[in-house]
Amino acid sequence: RAVAIHSGLGTPATAAEPPAVVPGPVEVPPVQPAASATGPDPTRSPGTGPEQPGANPGMRLGAPFGIPIYLAPSSLILALLLAYVFGPVAAREMPELGGVAYLVGGAFAILLYASVLLHELAHSVVARSFGIPVRRIVLQLLGGVSELDREPETAGRELLVAIAGPALSLVLAG
Repeated sequence: RAVAIHSGLGTPATAAEPPAVVPGPVEVPPVQPAASATGPDPTRSPGTGPEQPGANPGMRLGAPFGIPIYLAPSSLILALLLAYVFGPVAAREMPELGGVAYLVGGAFAILLYASVLLHELAHSVVARSFGIPVRRIVLQLLGGVSELDREPETAGRELLVAIAGPALSLVLAG
């Protein structure tokens, strides 16, 4: 059996240069499964990356229900942007606020991240009720991530963990 091999990085074989042929069997490394949103990346070496216990994902805010909560530095970008955008809106609607209107925009950002935190806590608390260890929750620029050590054992439990966050968000919305 013969296998054609690419002639090099970025230089495919041309008609003038036939591909190299290797006789005999060729060992192909096993395909790594895709990383899941709830588990460590199987292609990453242990001890490297944000999902590893020793990595610093940002500023620690606390540990409700024993789950460490972190605020990633990127989240401050959104908080400042929201204060900048909503400050003038608050000043226009309530002119008596003056420069304090930007604090209203900042309060809006804090309340937004609080709702994201509650959403992620709902996922995490339901996961822990099924005996799934939760590594931490990280609040990031565009949302949050609950890092679970493994996926739920059944599709039904996975569904419950998945819908817990949106269900709480709907309750908060009123």
